[in-house]
Amino acid sequence: MDVWPWTLTPLTARVIGGWFALPGVSALLMARDGRWSASRVVVLAGLILAGIARAWDDFDPSNPLTWVYVALIALTLLGFAALYLGMEAYRRRKRAANRNAVVTLGRRD
Repeated sequence: MDVWPWTLTPLTARVIGGWFALPGVSALLMARDGRWSASRVVVLAGLILAGIARAWDDFDPSNPLTWVYVALIALTLLGFAALYLGMEAYRRRKRAANRNAVVTLGRRD
């Protein structure tokens, strides 16, 4: 608790620990579930960044761990955004390929 970017009580440390465990458990569940639709709405990193912006006065900008924390959350958000865009593009290509296959199979020449 001494190196954390803001002052923590033991209870707050447990709550923060739970919030750190949540993205990890979510990522494991997303990796285990083969359906993209099961993980399309992952907005936790965005909400955490919004919370950081809202409570910025509680952070210590002179502490390097503050910036490490913000950078890791931002990278997580960018990673989720890249994953989302990539999977949506894949889904659209697959849907278009399936439509083309159905049209080709349905033709009678």
